[in-house]
Amino acid sequence: MQRGRGSGDSRGGRGDFRGGSRGGRGRGGPPPPQDYRGGSSPSRGFEGRGGRGGPQRGGRGRGGPPASTGPLIFSPGGEALINSQDRTAEDSLVQRFKTMNIQTEELQPVLRPGYGTKGSAIVVRSNYFQITRGPPTLYEYKIYYQPDARNKRIRRRILQILEDSPAFQPYKDHLAHDGSEKLISTKKLPAPNQNPLELKVKFFDEDEQPDNKSKIYTLSFSFTGELTKQEIDNHLQGVERQNVAPYIAALNILAAKEAGKNGIRVGGDRYFFKSAGPSFDLKGGIEAWKGFYSSVRPTLNSLMINVNVCYTAFYKTGKLSDAIETFQQASFFADPSRFVDGLRVQVTHLSYRPKKTIYRLAKPATECTFQCQEYGGSITVQKYFLRKYNIQLQKPRWVVDVGKAKDPRYVPAELLEILPDQPFRGKLLDTHTAEMIKFACRKPADNARSIMNEGLPSLGFNQAVKRLGIDISTEMAVVPARVLSPPTVVYNGGRNARINNDKASWNLQNQKFYKGMQLKNWGIFIINTSNEDFQGPTDARLLELIKIFAESAGACGITVAERPTILGAKLDQTKLNNSRILQDFLLDKLKPALAARLSFLLVILSTGDKRIYGSIRRICDVELGISATCVQSQKIRSERGQPQYIANCCMKINAKLGGVNHALDSSSASWLSKELTMLVGMDVTHPGPGSIKGTPSIAGVVASYDSDFALYPASLKLQKTKQEMIEDLTDMMVERLLFFRQKRNALPKRIIVFRDGVSEGQFSTVLHQELSKILEAFKKVGGAGSSYKPKLTIIICGKRHHTRFYPTSEGSADQLGNPKPGTVVDRGVTAIFEFDFFLQAHSGLQGATRPTHYTVIYDQNKFDADAAQSLINYSSYIFARSTRALNNLVACVGLANEAVDMRIQASGSTTRALGPDHGEYETT
Repeated sequence: MQRGRGSGDSRGGRGDFRGGSRGGRGRGGPPPPQDYRGGSSPSRGFEGRGGRGGPQRGGRGRGGPPASTGPLIFSPGGEALINSQDRTAEDSLVQRFKTMNIQTEELQPVLRPGYGTKGSAIVVRSNYFQITRGPPTLYEYKIYYQPDARNKRIRRRILQILEDSPAFQPYKDHLAHDGSEKLISTKKLPAPNQNPLELKVKFFDEDEQPDNKSKIYTLSFSFTGELTKQEIDNHLQGVERQNVAPYIAALNILAAKEAGKNGIRVGGDRYFFKSAGPSFDLKGGIEAWKGFYSSVRPTLNSLMINVNVCYTAFYKTGKLSDAIETFQQASFFADPSRFVDGLRVQVTHLSYRPKKTIYRLAKPATECTFQCQEYGGSITVQKYFLRKYNIQLQKPRWVVDVGKAKDPRYVPAELLEILPDQPFRGKLLDTHTAEMIKFACRKPADNARSIMNEGLPSLGFNQAVKRLGIDISTEMAVVPARVLSPPTVVYNGGRNARINNDKASWNLQNQKFYKGMQLKNWGIFIINTSNEDFQGPTDARLLELIKIFAESAGACGITVAERPTILGAKLDQTKLNNSRILQDFLLDKLKPALAARLSFLLVILSTGDKRIYGSIRRICDVELGISATCVQSQKIRSERGQPQYIANCCMKINAKLGGVNHALDSSSASWLSKELTMLVGMDVTHPGPGSIKGTPSIAGVVASYDSDFALYPASLKLQKTKQEMIEDLTDMMVERLLFFRQKRNALPKRIIVFRDGVSEGQFSTVLHQELSKILEAFKKVGGAGSSYKPKLTIIICGKRHHTRFYPTSEGSADQLGNPKPGTVVDRGVTAIFEFDFFLQAHSGLQGATRPTHYTVIYDQNKFDADAAQSLINYSSYIFARSTRALNNLVACVGLANEAVDMRIQASGSTTRALGPDHGEYETT
C-alpha cells in the first residue's frame, strides 16, 4: 500500500474490534485490511493506495464515522493519581531495587531502574479503576463432573442450571466460577464428613424443560487452596516479587460474575451485551456487537481493573441456507464450509425442534447419500426428505452434517435455524472488515464515555461485586504523563524534515532521499484484464508514463539510468478462477525477466485483485528472486495526485534497492552511533482463522546492518503451528550477525532485540528459551576460543493490550482527542517491579490510538528510563517507507511485513494480514 508524499503508515491489528485506530496510509483513507489481530504493522498490498486528501473511512450505517456523543475531551481536568507521597514511595522502591540482584538465577525480568523525566509533563486519564476493598481470603475449588462433561458449552449450561437450583442458593452470593472447572468463594464451602461438597444437576437445554430422560450430572467441589490478600500486598508494596497470577485470576472470576450472567463471554475476558446498544449489520450473514473487556491488574500499592470497549462479530439468526448464500455472495474468497463449522442450529421440520452443532458442510442433497433401511439401502438426502416428510427441497445445494465423523447425520440447511447469541469465530471477509471499521471507529472520548456509562453497569461493578466483598471505584484513574520531543530527521544534503509535532508526520516536498539509488537493468510488467489497459510496449500512454515516472523518481533522488524492459500478460476470468493455472501462467510470462537478469520490476496491475497480487509476490520474491513493486494502473496514470503516488512508490523502491530514504541527524542518533549497534526485531506469525489445520507458523528475525538503521534483511523459518517461541533462533541470529560482519567488517558491540507478539506470561519463557539461543549464536559467530560477548538488551513490544489514555486538556490532545505523539506513561498504571512503560509515538488518522507497551526484560546496556524511552521514540521515525512516526520500533514493523508476506508466498494459506487499526478488535 502506498504512503503519500508526506504521508503515513497504516497500523493494524486482528479481528474482535476494541475501539480505536493507529494511523493510516497515505494522506487519505487507509486500505481495507484482511483480518486484524491487535498488532501493529504496515499493510501489504498495492504500493500507492491512499493518497493526499483521500476520503476518511467511517461510521455507523452507510455514512461517515459515528457521530461524536460529546466533547472532544473526556472529563477535563483532574488531579494526578500519583501525588508527592506516591512519588516518594516510588523513588524509595527504585532505590531498594538497586540493592537487589537484578538478574537472578531464575532469570526474572530486570527491575525498574527508575522513572523517566524528559518531555513536557501532562496529566491523562486511563481506563483503570481502583479496587478499594477486596476479600481478605479467597478459597479455590476444582469442579469435577460425573459423568465427565468435556464440552465447554455443556459445562457452562450445567453451571447455569446449578446456580438456579434450590440446593445452590445458600452458596451463590459468595462465590463465582469460570464457566468450566474453577470455582472461587469468599467463604469456605462445607465438607460433609471431610468429603467434597456434591450437588446433582438435571441437564436440559435453554428453552426446554427437564423430563425423565434428562441426563443427571453430579458436581463435586474439591478444595485446592487458600489465596490471602496479605500475600499479594507484599507484591503490591514492592516488598517481594511474587507470583500473584493465581490471586489475580481468582479476583477476575469474582469480578466477572455479573458479566457472565448477563452477557455473552467471548474468550476469557470479553463480554458482549445486547443492552450495550443495537447490533450493526456487517452484511454477509453476520453482525457486530459491542461489549466490554475487564481484567484485574496489579500496580504499586493497589489493584486496578482495566476496562475497555470491544467489538466482535456474531451470527445473525435466520434460516441457515439463506445465511450461507448471503455469506458466499459477500466475497469471491468466502468459504461456506468455514461459515458453518461449529455453528449451533435448531431443526425446524420436526415437532420437538432439537438443537444441533454442525460438524461440517456436506455434498448437495442430490449427491449426498446414506444407508437407510427404511427405504431399502442407499438414498440421496433429497429423495429421503421428499419420501419421509413430503418436503421438496428448494435449496438442495446446501446440506450439513450435524453428527460425527463416524456417524454422519445429514440435514438440509433450509430446514435449520441459526440459534441466537453465537460469536462468529471464522475469518472475517474484506467486506465484513470494512463494515466493522465503520462500526468500531469512534473518538477516544466517546469510548471513555461508553466505559463509564455502559461498561461499568454492564460488567456489574456496583452492588453485584459489593456482595462478594469487593469495592471498585467509579472514577477513571488520572496519571502523570510526558510528551517527548520528536528527533531531527534529515534528507540528502543535510536538509531537515519539517515535522508536524501534532501529527508526527512530515512532507517529502522538495526533499531528496538521504541516500538515493540508481534504477538500472529494470523492467515493467503489465498485467491486462481489460481493453482499457496498456496495449503494448509502444503504447503512447505507457511511454508517457515511463517519462513521468523517471522525472518523479529523479525528483525524489532515484536516478533512472535507462529505459525499462517491457513485459506483459493478458488475463481472463478462466485463469483468475484457478490459482494454479494463474501461478503457472504468470511464471511463464515472467521468465524473460529472469533471462534478462532484471534486478527490479515495476508491476502495473489493472485491478486490485488479491489473487494476482499474491501470485506476483510469490513468483518474484520466492521463485525468481527479483525485487518488485506493484502499482494500480488507474492510480499511477491519474493526473490528480500522480506525483505524490509515484513518490510513495519510490520510497519503497529506493529501500528495496538498498537506499536510505531518511535518517536521524547526528544528535538524535548519538547513542546509536557511539558503538557498533545492531537493532533486531523478532516475531512469529501464526496461521489465521480459516487456515488448513497444521499450517506451520513462521518465525522471523530482522536485523539492521547499516549505520543509518534503515535496512533490515530477514531470516525466516517455518516451525510447529501456533508455537510462539522461536525454535531455530540460534541459526537465524548467526545469519544476521554474519551478514552484519560482511557489510561492516566487524561484529556489533551492542545488540538491542525488540521481541514482538509475546504475552506477559511468556516473559520468563523468552528469558529461559530464547535468551540462551541468542547467547549460543554469539559463541558460534565468535568461533573457538573467542570471547565475543556484545552487550545485549531484550525489549518486549506489546500491542495486544487494553490500556488507553485520554487527555485531560485540549492542549495535550490532537485533533481527534487522542494524546499527542510522543506521549509516554511509566507511572500509575505500569508494573511494580518490571522496567516497563507505554509509549504512543504516532498519531492516528481516525479513531482512538493505541500505545505500545514496552518491557525491558534483559539489559546489559544499563538503560535508564529516559534513555530507553528516547531511543524508541526516535527510532519510530526511521521506518523507510513512511513519513510518519510508527507506534513501535522499525525492526518489529519490518519483521511483521516480512513474516506475513512470506506466509502468503510460501503456503498460500490464510493469514492475519495486518492493516489499519480503525476500531480495536481481535479475532475471537
